[in-house]
Amino acid sequence: MSNILEKVTSVIFHVMLALIIVLLLFADSIPYNEFHKRTFVAPNYILLPLGVAVLFGIKYLITIKFYDVIKPWILIVIMFTLSVIVAFGAMFITGWDAGVVTNDAMHLALGEDISVDYYSLNPNNRLILLILTAIFRLGIGMGLSTKTALYGCAVLFTCIVFWLTGILLYDYLQIQHGKRVAVFGLVLYIIFISASPWIFIVYTDSLGILFPMLVIWLFCRLSGSTWWKSLTKWALIVLVSVIGYYMKAPTFIVLIAVILRIVIVTISDFGKKKFISGVANIIVVAVSCMLLLKAGDTLLDKSFENITGIERDDTIALSAWHYLMMGHNYEKDGTVNNDDLTLSMYISDPDERVSRNKSEFEKRVKNLWPDKLLFLYGRKLTMNYNDGSFGYALTGADFISDPLEDDSAINTWIRYFYRPSNGGSDWLFNIEQTIWLGILSMAFCSGIRKQKNRSTVIVVYIALMGATAFVTLFEAQARYLLIWAPLYVLLAATGLEKQN
Repeated sequence: MSNILEKVTSVIFHVMLALIIVLLLFADSIPYNEFHKRTFVAPNYILLPLGVAVLFGIKYLITIKFYDVIKPWILIVIMFTLSVIVAFGAMFITGWDAGVVTNDAMHLALGEDISVDYYSLNPNNRLILLILTAIFRLGIGMGLSTKTALYGCAVLFTCIVFWLTGILLYDYLQIQHGKRVAVFGLVLYIIFISASPWIFIVYTDSLGILFPMLVIWLFCRLSGSTWWKSLTKWALIVLVSVIGYYMKAPTFIVLIAVILRIVIVTISDFGKKKFISGVANIIVVAVSCMLLLKAGDTLLDKSFENITGIERDDTIALSAWHYLMMGHNYEKDGTVNNDDLTLSMYISDPDERVSRNKSEFEKRVKNLWPDKLLFLYGRKLTMNYNDGSFGYALTGADFISDPLEDDSAINTWIRYFYRPSNGGSDWLFNIEQTIWLGILSMAFCSGIRKQKNRSTVIVVYIALMGATAFVTLFEAQARYLLIWAPLYVLLAATGLEKQN
């Protein structure tokens, strides 16, 4: 029974990915929001085979031609060094939400007041505000005084997060598929993610990249052979998932994927002694999550009040129904828009607001069903997946709010490629798109090859299906896929392993 459910899950995932790839092949003829649209030097049906060829070329060089002389620890050092050089050379403060949180954290670190209205409306940004404030206070305590130096501390922290994510990916691949596949996966991660422009955009998307990979690694790495090892394993998985939820809510999908994996195994053991154990695990994990989420909300609110000196008004917070309603705005392709925001903010009573959001969502689905709804989902899938830069420089007006410092002899060339206002950024976007299409294609070739990696591969499949459903149903933003990029690299490495 377990094998059947796993095969069904695998088939659904590959059908979903095949649909996405087909949509991307026709992306130029699929109309969607121009604000989120990026043009490339060639259509995707040309870039996709080119991307596959690039991945095969990297595989040949890394795993065949120069494999004997490559040392993983050297690659890890290169990954961190490259990230820091690119990040420090190109960094700037943005003008959208990431810039709002950054500037507020700097004000708090300097003992100045801020308005809490933004965090009352968007409570999901409480944790990153607290983290950035702590980083900036630490920088001030070390004698740093300029805005550039303080922001550099936050950028360095982001580089460390990306670096740790790469190490986890390498270790996972080494455990499951051996050193050769792990080395290729690490190199692909370095090229595509570690050198990504998102390493110096300090926000929930960039910092949230660690959590899906960390949960997968914990699920794969830690043993459950004894009761105390099993307890430690699940306690860490739940704790990391809850922290990840407060950093970037969609990361919680990985824990749901892990629970669904337990459900699959439990169903297959129906009538056996393991069935009771499986049900008990599901109940314990679910109850632990609810308790930790409740405790996390209380702790975050108290910490927020201690730092800002002001109590957050949770009655004006936007609910999930708001984002679900906004995700079904046909005219705006389900992206963020002022009309839906005004509608939600106009209603002061939280229960009435949720009821209005829910009824508006149901009304939109009813009016769109079925053809327009499917067309909307197709446009949103294309918008989300058709950008290897994950929406870099497309998110919000005035993307560069503060350039921090003028160009110098050291950072001129870096900024030429990484600053969206310079001509070299088009080269970067096209390279990222080409590699991204190659990664998606090779991820499609992944599969369950060995008994020992069956459980974690299924978790990855379920997580990516959940992530895709999330960005399809809720607000559409290409940057929301950034936190899932390491999992796609993981699948691409395993998929390329099967190809000769």
